[in-house]
Amino acid sequence: MTGLTCNFFPEINGSLVKLRKLSIEDANDISKLVTRNVSKSLWKVPFPYTRKDAQNFIESSHKDFTSFKSLNFAIEYKKDASDPIGLVGIIGIKDLDIGNKKGNLGYWIGERYWGKGIGTEAVALVINFAFSVLGLNEIWA
Repeated sequence: MTGLTCNFFPEINGSLVKLRKLSIEDANDISKLVTRNVSKSLWKVPFPYTRKDAQNFIESSHKDFTSFKSLNFAIEYKKDASDPIGLVGIIGIKDLDIGNKKGNLGYWIGERYWGKGIGTEAVALVINFAFSVLGLNEIWA
């Protein structure tokens, strides 16, 4: 993977969000954020989304990163420095094909955080990262 090694998971900071590695401790928050409205807009995401579903996703995300199949970030909302919100969604590039320089972008934001510009900034940060660090030429969603 251009610019990355298996031992280093990137962290990306924007003005509204911080993108970081998913942690098993995120499972409870993820299961609460995946509401019916969130799950119905995602492919193959059940509702209700349990803590165990979230744990399985996090574990598979770590394995997929190690094998360069995908790169999934936790999205933390930085309302302001004195009042950080924490995890509000997930964004990632799956079906990574470094040889052909392409990948598939997907994301979701918890329903109560819609309309705050979080997704817009997270998408811009990941696209920039994909082109400048991973060396991709094509991203689709």
